[in-house]
Amino acid sequence: MAPIVKELVRVEMIKAFETYFPPHLLESLRKGKGTGEEVTNEGGIGKYKLVFLNEPAAVIFTNNEIKAENGEPLQVAIIDATTNATIRFGLVASVQVEFFLLDGDYGGSGEQQHRHPLSARDGKRPLVVGSDLNLTLQDGVASIHSLIITDNSSWMKSKKFRLAVKVKGDKMFQPISIGVSQPFRVMDHRGEVNKKHHPPSSEDEVWRLEGIGKDGAYHKNLTSNDIKNVGDFLKAYEKNGTNLKKLLGNKVPQKIWEMMIANAKECVKPPTYEQIPKVNDQWPYMGSDESFFNQDHEIYEEKNNLGEGSSQISGMEVFGEDFEFVHDDGGFSPWVLVEGLRSYPTNDIGQKG
Repeated sequence: MAPIVKELVRVEMIKAFETYFPPHLLESLRKGKGTGEEVTNEGGIGKYKLVFLNEPAAVIFTNNEIKAENGEPLQVAIIDATTNATIRFGLVASVQVEFFLLDGDYGGSGEQQHRHPLSARDGKRPLVVGSDLNLTLQDGVASIHSLIITDNSSWMKSKKFRLAVKVKGDKMFQPISIGVSQPFRVMDHRGEVNKKHHPPSSEDEVWRLEGIGKDGAYHKNLTSNDIKNVGDFLKAYEKNGTNLKKLLGNKVPQKIWEMMIANAKECVKPPTYEQIPKVNDQWPYMGSDESFFNQDHEIYEEKNNLGEGSSQISGMEVFGEDFEFVHDDGGFSPWVLVEGLRSYPTNDIGQKG
């Protein structure tokens, strides 16, 4: 009797859901055996799966909200496992999901991952807290605005965690695979003030580079040689990388050295400069009594000797910007900011009155 009642209930549920479920899900329900068996989301490859639409930052600090590398909120979605299209309609597009942590090097099946969420260490707070620990998808997507990890990941063999998401509750009509993020490190928030910068700016203190500890031996050796920021470090490297490595001290591991250089080369560079024709070139035309530069801007007057065989330059208007003299083939060429040149009407260039 009980199986008959369950079958009747299943049929009535299908009728009631016809206006909400997508056709392919209804078809899978109709093909059920009618035994009353229910499928959990713990394992198997189902029609749907949860995914992270962006990834957590490579390094996260405890008691800070989990964000993507660019500072944007993380997003999760439920997608079709075959087409990877986000499911926007039907009940599965508004299921409730919950988040938990996995070991960073965990690579087991969905079933194994579901059964092995990480637990807090003895005497510690729950590993993951926040108002977004449980979320309801809207049109198949949810954004994470308040999710915090309370403990660092140093006690993991991999030294990293993975964030995972699964459908809340034990039962669904068919399997829905969990979503798992890329691995990331979690460091104690007290170390945030010493955080390395990716990318660094040229004005960042040199210890912001990977491999250089604040007030450590490398830091002291560099600053004692007047290499105080990332810009100084890059200049020294470009001038003589071998000498720079010697300044760091004896036996700098090659891996550490390469890490420093790679991080330094990420440096946010200053505005791009482009070379303009030499002063004595015929283009753009600059007569003795007129200039193609805007008369409203400052006149730059260079009053210092520019070098042997060169002459002073005066009365050159450069949009209020200083220019530097670059030695080239025995002469000196002025460089001016590209943005200044771009702002000037080109139809006035090279024309005599």
